[in-house]
Amino acid sequence: MTERKMRDRVQEVLRQIGCQPEVNDQDQITFMYQGAHFFIDADNNSPFIQIIQMWWANIGVNHPAVEKLKTAINDINTTAFPTVLYTIDTQRGLLGVHCRLATVFTDDLPHIDDFLRALLNTFFQANHALDQRMKQLLGDSQPATPTAPPTQSKSVN
Repeated sequence: MTERKMRDRVQEVLRQIGCQPEVNDQDQITFMYQGAHFFIDADNNSPFIQIIQMWWANIGVNHPAVEKLKTAINDINTTAFPTVLYTIDTQRGLLGVHCRLATVFTDDLPHIDDFLRALLNTFFQANHALDQRMKQLLGDSQPATPTAPPTQSKSVN
């Protein structure tokens, strides 16, 4: 696909699966899928895309469960697809949880709409796996999953 065609094709397939893609000021394709916010980086000169779910959960950096969350993320990444990762926003004092997946995306793929839908669904599986692992690590003493930021994810007070 050419550069323009790749980005157009990604947006076309997103519309086919019921999303309303837009391009943000960072030139990422952004959309909601099953109530979650996603980004896609699609390089016009590459057959690969990167799907990102940013800040789907967060926790205060001084929260007592932070180290267990880091452990849970490492544990999940031994089996999860996509990769679960965290970043620290020092200004807000938050550890944010994100998921990221790079994949080929070409017209050679049969049923590309089902393929994209299946990939997006793996993000929810990773979210659930992290929630379950946190429950195992914390027992019943605290909420299992960090909370989202006010506009898109979950968090622990």
